[in-house]
Amino acid sequence: MSDPLVVYIVVRGDLGMSTGKVCAQVGHSIQYLMSHYFKLILVETKIKSTTCEHQHAEDMMKWEKYGSTKIVLKASDKQWGVLKEVFAKESFIVRDAGKTEIKSGEETCMALWPAPKSKAHLLIQELPLL
Repeated sequence: MSDPLVVYIVVRGDLGMSTGKVCAQVGHSIQYLMSHYFKLILVETKIKSTTCEHQHAEDMMKWEKYGSTKIVLKASDKQWGVLKEVFAKESFIVRDAGKTEIKSGEETCMALWPAPKSKAHLLIQELPLL
């Protein structure tokens, strides 16, 4: 695939999470994304082919088929606020349970639906790799 579908995961860099904590939070974000995808598949016959949800299901199938590329990025607290506004309906935000390093309810990372890498939002393009 010349223009791969990519799932972007954005981690809050200002929280000072350990490497293990970041890995767990990124895992949770993919879990939320996949859980929603499986729910879409279950109701696929009820979704009209013109809806956004239908397109997400199709993109997820292609993403899985062509390597499941994931790119993990880092955002500052200020960038995080802007990203939440822009991607509110198109993201899966992880809120920590508060069992280890981070207080309960703190937002740690977000996963975005797969999208062609060439069409990544400018805000995403400006973020550094983690």
